[in-house]
Amino acid sequence: MRPSLISHNASKSEIICRGSTPGFSSLAPDEAHLLGAPVFTDKMMDTALANRCTELNTAVGRLSLLSAHDALILLKTSFSAPKMMHTMRCSPCANHPALAEYDNLVRTGICAITNLDLSDLQWLQASIPVKEGGLEVRRVLRWHHLF
Repeated sequence: MRPSLISHNASKSEIICRGSTPGFSSLAPDEAHLLGAPVFTDKMMDTALANRCTELNTAVGRLSLLSAHDALILLKTSFSAPKMMHTMRCSPCANHPALAEYDNLVRTGICAITNLDLSDLQWLQASIPVKEGGLEVRRVLRWHHLF
């Protein structure tokens, strides 16, 4: 006997709708997410971006325990924009206020690590590539407007 080519695991199947559908777990549109990224711009988006800001704030606090060079490398490569990119690529979060908050947290982290109070011009220079005289710190607001 040949097995069915189409099978359905009801425990792993969700449908985004306002009502219920037999054989599927129903999920309200404002609670929908796909691979950890919110699908719509409702409260799930606010929660996801707030969680990213909280994670960054925790990381910045812990980076003070490391040497300045190690902390700067980790902030640039792991905890700043790369951590937020999945959410930004998968979710409609353009012009969300949490993006500016995220950039401010990165700036605060850079200031704490370098023991400097960066002016707006210095912060702008920090975001340009190293070969052009910057620190190559990615800013999510600037990145998001490129795509």
